[in-house]
Amino acid sequence: MEIDIATSIRNYLLSDGGLSEKRADDSIAKLARHKDIYLEFAEYVAERKFPENGIIVSGYNAETLHDSFPLSPLGAYNYLIYLREMPGRALADLKAGLPNKDTGTNEKVNNKEEDNKPMDEQPITSVVEATEQSKLPPEPVITVEDIQAEIRAKLDALQQAVDGLQQSFDDKIAEDAHKNGLFDNMHRELIRYQNGVLDKIVDTVALDIIQLVDSTKGHVRVYEKKEVNEENYKKLLRVVKGIAEDLEDILYRQNIESYRVPGHEVDTRRQKIIQTVPTDDEAKDNLIAVRVADGYEKGDKVLRPERIKIFKYEANPENNSEN
Repeated sequence: MEIDIATSIRNYLLSDGGLSEKRADDSIAKLARHKDIYLEFAEYVAERKFPENGIIVSGYNAETLHDSFPLSPLGAYNYLIYLREMPGRALADLKAGLPNKDTGTNEKVNNKEEDNKPMDEQPITSVVEATEQSKLPPEPVITVEDIQAEIRAKLDALQQAVDGLQQSFDDKIAEDAHKNGLFDNMHRELIRYQNGVLDKIVDTVALDIIQLVDSTKGHVRVYEKKEVNEENYKKLLRVVKGIAEDLEDILYRQNIESYRVPGHEVDTRRQKIIQTVPTDDEAKDNLIAVRVADGYEKGDKVLRPERIKIFKYEANPENNSEN
């Protein structure tokens, strides 16, 4: 199929175009660089007329170029290639270089004479000569109304953009106000919850203490009526110890526990030295001498460190008193 098309084009260029075999082959090779243009030119060769929906390049098709400028059918299709490969230069040449077929009568005659020459012998019109010969179509007149209409259209588009931006801004403000309202509500709920939890803790501790107070007063009333003797003293002592245990139970229910640091070494993170005890035994220096009071902690937090006394080595402790 490709061979038949090339053969028909070659025969057309040799016979109707009057080209030499070399020029015909060169023209076919140039057309073949753009297959769509090549096939449309083959269609023209077969029908001897331009197709109704020809290929358009930069606003021109082969028929327009042939009718408006002194171009043969082959020249028109070659110019389509020129427009496609170098559009800027080709359009400039069309505007300033090629004479229009609608110029004068003498030019029509000259063009006819040039068209009758073989295609490979036709002269190439220079840009300067073509400019002098051609008369470009008048530029479209732009009226004040056209400018005003264009300005109004641009102002309308700008107003629409501003309106859209204003709407987006208003929506954003409303959204932020809604979010702030939600945040304020959550903050108030959190404060109420924290206050409620704190109130419950205080109420629980208060009820435990009230119960202990009632129990202690009951013991006082009982022992006020008893005779003062060693047996009642021991019983009262057990009651006092029980009060201390009850208080520790109250603390325990709030996750607060007592502790003692094991061993004789001082742990300053969990123990507090409240006094020193002199010693002449240097081996006891800075070791725990007396545990005065237990420490208390809540989880990993020390609420009150254990209170202790430590030994302090002195050469003559009998001459010194406790610090």
